[in-house]
Amino acid sequence: MAGIWFLTVMIGLTYRYMNNPSAMNTLLARASYPVYLIHYPLILVFRLTLIDVDFPTVAKFFIVLILAASSSLLLAHYLLRPRPIATTVLLVGMHVFLLTVGLPQSSWSHELLKRRAELHFVVPQQQPYHVNGTRDVENEDEGFFSRPSTMHACWQNEQLYTTTAHGLGTIKADGTTHQFDLNMDLGALAPRPKGGLFAVDRTNNSIVLFNKDTHVDTTIVASMVTHGKLGHLASDTVGGLFVSTRGDSGGVFYLASNDKTLNNVAKLLNPAGLALHPNGKQLWITRTGDYTVWVFDVTESGILSNKRAFAELFRADARYSRDDLERIVDASPEGMTADRAGGLYVTTRFGLQVFSPKGRLLGVINFPDVPLRWNHHRPFTSTFGGPQMSTLYVTCWQSIFALKMNVSG
Repeated sequence: MAGIWFLTVMIGLTYRYMNNPSAMNTLLARASYPVYLIHYPLILVFRLTLIDVDFPTVAKFFIVLILAASSSLLLAHYLLRPRPIATTVLLVGMHVFLLTVGLPQSSWSHELLKRRAELHFVVPQQQPYHVNGTRDVENEDEGFFSRPSTMHACWQNEQLYTTTAHGLGTIKADGTTHQFDLNMDLGALAPRPKGGLFAVDRTNNSIVLFNKDTHVDTTIVASMVTHGKLGHLASDTVGGLFVSTRGDSGGVFYLASNDKTLNNVAKLLNPAGLALHPNGKQLWITRTGDYTVWVFDVTESGILSNKRAFAELFRADARYSRDDLERIVDASPEGMTADRAGGLYVTTRFGLQVFSPKGRLLGVINFPDVPLRWNHHRPFTSTFGGPQMSTLYVTCWQSIFALKMNVSG
């Protein structure tokens, strides 16, 4: 809205004062074409120069506007028009200089480019492929504020299980799909060690068990109103289950095998995604509104200890890894999964963020239906599956994409 008002005022002032004959208007008219030729490179240079400066966005906008406008006009009036040969030499020299030295570098947009080799060692360079049909979600008429059903997924029994508000579905390795009409609004999923599934029933905020035949076996945790809204699940190799809940009484809980009592093992406000190391010794946790990925050591009884920061989420705001600046952009972390080496994959509003076992950000992966624009198709959860657990499946609202990995999960 502020942008619309700014354009309205500028167009109004231009129409009011620029239509009258004057020496200034004549000067600006003569310089208009040279300004047109050089203003954008100047804007780009000034923007990149200021990207790491801790100024408000509005202040940066006006600084760049004034610098680009004044410098463009001065160059057009004193150099481009009276000295065309010198101008040609200058422009060619500027292009050679930029191609040789490069534009001013922001702290992380260029750093991530330098890490592409490390990223592609883990995630080979490829086009993510669509595994649940070819529906063109980008062109569907869903309305400006409508949102498709969120989707969770996990690999079990040599197939991918998915949940939406419509129930439970499966996708086999050959692409065969099946939908179970359960009349249940299912949320997060987690595999059981001996077959079957843990699942969140969002209808009554409970946790249910599915047996190997995909029938509801029992409700292991009844309505959890007192513990907050159920979020994500992470199961261990002995039948235990970690659960994140949101709300004033939220936190991370652990449900031991053959037990129906939830134990609060981490009192964190609004925890989001959970990821358990395949060896069961570490648990990663993200929080809504937080830029830090936390990691805990896990005991055999599910008790968490030694809380520490594992990594910082990328927010595309030029403030990454700078302790002297306030974080003002929320990456909106959601689902997580880990590979056998301890590498971490976090779904955020900016894409799937890939971290090394030591918490080093390797890159951010986007998907064909998840461009950085307003269409609600952002990555939501991720899980390993497929032959040798070497395929990473990523859900993007109603779509599922797959990536072939070098590091098996």
